[in-house]
Amino acid sequence: MTNKKEIKVTASWDNPVVPADTPKKRGLMLEVMGIGEKVSERRPINLSLVIDRSSSMSGGRLAAAKEAAKGVVSRLEEEDVFSLVVFDSSVNTLVSATRMTNSNKRNVIETIDGVRTRGCTNLAGGWLDGATCAAKVCDTMNFKTGHVVLLSDGHANEGIVEPTILRSHADEMASRGITTSTVGVGNGYSPLQLESLSEVGLGRLHDAGTPEEMIETILGELGEVVSVAATNVEVFLRWPAELRAELLADYLKEVTGNSMTVRLGQLLGGSCRTLPLMIDVPALPAGEKLTIGIEVTGLDP
Repeated sequence: MTNKKEIKVTASWDNPVVPADTPKKRGLMLEVMGIGEKVSERRPINLSLVIDRSSSMSGGRLAAAKEAAKGVVSRLEEEDVFSLVVFDSSVNTLVSATRMTNSNKRNVIETIDGVRTRGCTNLAGGWLDGATCAAKVCDTMNFKTGHVVLLSDGHANEGIVEPTILRSHADEMASRGITTSTVGVGNGYSPLQLESLSEVGLGRLHDAGTPEEMIETILGELGEVVSVAATNVEVFLRWPAELRAELLADYLKEVTGNSMTVRLGQLLGGSCRTLPLMIDVPALPAGEKLTIGIEVTGLDP
């Protein structure tokens, strides 16, 4: 984990003044940073790996994803907990909440070798089962967080395909400490659903074509997961009734009158979230000052 954690907030205007008696727009940029000093010894990882085995993953894509999965498994440690979900038209949990002892690693690698392409693409169903596996580990095995990594070409055509619905589910899981990252496999993958899951799931969408790139990507994600600065991070803003404020970034938010709550979820050590806002300022007399209040809250993980 970290031995020192902090959330740092900075706010800057494009121009802090407006001309008197003239309505203007002003840009306000907020930066919310997670500060954390990593220690050399990492905590056990709760990883749920989700692999697309639909027909569109044929021609080397599934083979690359399988090799990457085996490479990740071989690098996990004995106290790490691993789950494996595969999907096409149907969804199957092949490995559930398994400690990565040497014997279990061999069994998992054999299981991965047996995965074959077939059927259509129920991407949402596969992701949801993977997230559910990670959440169950948190509930039963004394883990505070879990991480889902989805490997797919993104061509979802069954189950939930609407990005806004996927975002809602990903946000719910993120609020429980289950983050989601996605890996777009091969050239020409479709980013629409993958980006929706990773953005609201507080992870990242990665491009990766070779097994080596995928392994490096996934292990890099897991290295960051163990340096969480805060969870359930929210930014609360309140502005004078004379102003109007609009958030230009696609975060989940709730606006009530002249206040706004923006949900950032989990904040990693060393990461920075930017919140650009556009402020409508009415015509004001010379010398009048208006103040925008900013409060950031989060839980020590």
